Amino acid sequence: MQHDTALSPITPSAGPGTNDPQHSATTSGPVAGAASSVRWSVAVTASRENPDTLAATLDAILVALHGNCAVVDLLVNGNPALARECADLAGALRRLGEGQQVRVWSIAAGDKANAWNQYMHALWPGSDVGFFVDGYARPAEDALERLAGDLHRNRHVLSATGVPGYGRSAARLRQQLLAEGGVHGNLFAVRGQVITAFRERGFRVPIGMYRVDSLLGAVLAFGLDPSRSQWDRSRLYVDPDVTWHAPTLSMFRPADVRTQLRRVMRQSRGVLETRAVREHLAVRKRLPESLPTTNSELVMSWLQSSAARRLEVLRLSPLSLLTIREVRNAPRFEPQDLVAELVAAW
Repeated sequence: MQHDTALSPITPSAGPGTNDPQHSATTSGPVAGAASSVRWSVAVTASRENPDTLAATLDAILVALHGNCAVVDLLVNGNPALARECADLAGALRRLGEGQQVRVWSIAAGDKANAWNQYMHALWPGSDVGFFVDGYARPAEDALERLAGDLHRNRHVLSATGVPGYGRSAARLRQQLLAEGGVHGNLFAVRGQVITAFRERGFRVPIGMYRVDSLLGAVLAFGLDPSRSQWDRSRLYVDPDVTWHAPTLSMFRPADVRTQLRRVMRQSRGVLETRAVREHLAVRKRLPESLPTTNSELVMSWLQSSAARRLEVLRLSPLSLLTIREVRNAPRFEPQDLVAELVAAW
């Protein structure tokens, strides 16, 4: 008999994590207490966005809350200057309602995986539903309520996500998500019980990982325990009526061209990550909390375990050698750079 370990009765924890630098936060600066009864939590990750883009995202989120009690956390990683600028976003929060709070955090390390770990183990206020939004993605007005409803109607579902409605690849990604299930990093929701289970089991995304959402989708599809549960994509619900809005890249803007080039390199790295994660979860049936601390260790140990595997990777893409070098030489962060510092709260 299979067990959905994430669905066992769990009381969400509302406090921060331990004093371990990898999952602790410092609250120097203006502090406001989290709402006493939080129905929803929203984590927004940002790094290269500008204040206007983030203001538009926060405004869209506040509209989509529809009066629900919620804590919205903006996690700015690797860009202290942007975090300081976001401390002046009060004008964008005119829709902030009773029982709602917005907090801005600065993390010195420029790493989305670490930002996710910080939020999960140190910042999450405790909630029935947790939403995750990319800094440039503006949820549609009904998006959050629809995703929360998807989780409420089917207790078997652990996560709910929408489908992209913009960009050249939107139609292909939409079709793929609806056919195969999955988690789209621009906008998705998970049960509060799932977050509690992650915290209690000490699950963390390897620092440096690009495909954070793909790893989360795989872990959830296995019911958090590949040794006891079969892969079941029905745990990952994709709602065709949920979408978001985002800026479209242009080949005529130099900054957008640089962004696209970085994305191509990250996607090449993501191919290696996916294969290494598959080996860990699907082949070896190992628990997600036993993943290595860093993405470099995960991918390099997987590559070095088989000469045939290294040859296969080299055949995958002409970028493979550059990608392997990038993974091997990934930056190592000082412990103090991993923690989150509160810079503003309303």
